[in-house]
Amino acid sequence: MRLRYPAAYDNLGWLIEKENPSKAVELFRNGVRLGDPDAMVSLAEMIDKGRTVPLNQSETKLALYARAAQLGDSDAARALQVEQEKEIQQQQQRAIQFEQQRRAMEMFQGILRGVVR
Repeated sequence: MRLRYPAAYDNLGWLIEKENPSKAVELFRNGVRLGDPDAMVSLAEMIDKGRTVPLNQSETKLALYARAAQLGDSDAARALQVEQEKEIQQQQQRAIQFEQQRRAMEMFQGILRGVVR
């Protein structure tokens, strides 16, 4: 780490993760700043576990996986695909819920119109 070797931050982060998760997150972030794809995947995992939250848009799970995948990390590429599929499913679910709410509102408005007459 004294030589600022990017992978060292990821390695040490996982060695201390159980005893000091906040320090591990800090180490992963340092590795991310140095461009280490493993640190990017590790930080995304910590976000997924609820051990930290993204500090900005470049720290979202999708952004971290995408950047690591661009650097050639095959695990990140797979994780990115899974996360993108989850996002699509969530969007579809939100669209279905919105449509159900719209229909319920229309039905409720029809009932109210009938009561007012």
